[in-house]
Amino acid sequence: AGMIFRPVRERPVQEVLDAVDKIIASTGFEEIGLLSLSSSDYSGVAELVEAIMTKHGDKKLSVGLPSLRIESFSVDLMEQLARGRRRSGFTFAPEAATDRLRDVINKPISTEDLLKTADEVFSRGWTTIKVYFMIGHPTQTMEDVDAIADLAQQVLAIGRRHIGGKAKVR
Repeated sequence: AGMIFRPVRERPVQEVLDAVDKIIASTGFEEIGLLSLSSSDYSGVAELVEAIMTKHGDKKLSVGLPSLRIESFSVDLMEQLARGRRRSGFTFAPEAATDRLRDVINKPISTEDLLKTADEVFSRGWTTIKVYFMIGHPTQTMEDVDAIADLAQQVLAIGRRHIGGKAKVR
């Protein structure tokens, strides 16, 4: 909708925090998922996660942010998420495994940046990185498709360097 309707519409941080408070009070759940097409694009995501963890961190609440954009992901955000009760995984969606094809689809993240992010994630104790790709992009070649497995292997090698056999790439 952001491409059709301008400006981008977002709920205020306090409104989302109030909703989280109500959910925790009424359900007793130990995990909150902040869902969107790209959770880290929400302008208040760092402030919101910090507020949730400050308010509910003593309950060992986990905050999940599925489908993060690597280019809008930060170490500070990761450290806030680390305050939760578990460190299961991160999900990133580069959508293509080569720099060339990511340029074609306007996903301006380099392989180098993707691998640096994987290094940051695994070095802080997370065990799993999910990486989403698409097949069928304009100008995509078999080399681009083969690069998916190559990139996944590189990410896995980084994980194994940090946490051994517990590292997973899905």
